[in-house]
Amino acid sequence: MPLAKEKNGSASISKVTVKEREDEREEEEEEEAITVKSLRDGRWGLYIEGQSTMFGTAMNYVTLRLLGKEAEEEPVERGREWILCHGTATAISSWGKM
Repeated sequence: MPLAKEKNGSASISKVTVKEREDEREEEEEEEAITVKSLRDGRWGLYIEGQSTMFGTAMNYVTLRLLGKEAEEEPVERGREWILCHGTATAISSWGKM
């Protein structure tokens, strides 16, 4: 999903509910697990010790948005900025676009 700049330099992704959850704590734990693995400049790798990649960063960015994080929240904002500064999600290798 490519990110398009809109007015104010922000990107827009619609909020989608993947499934209803009975336990908000589970969702918070998932968000925490993703956010603690983000590097200071907003990148993520495919796994904890792995090098940061556009694929890993884009997937974690989208996951956080699907979990309900707002675009202005950290580390979502840093991830988006890193994605936009490094060629957008279209820079993902071909196998990552399937």
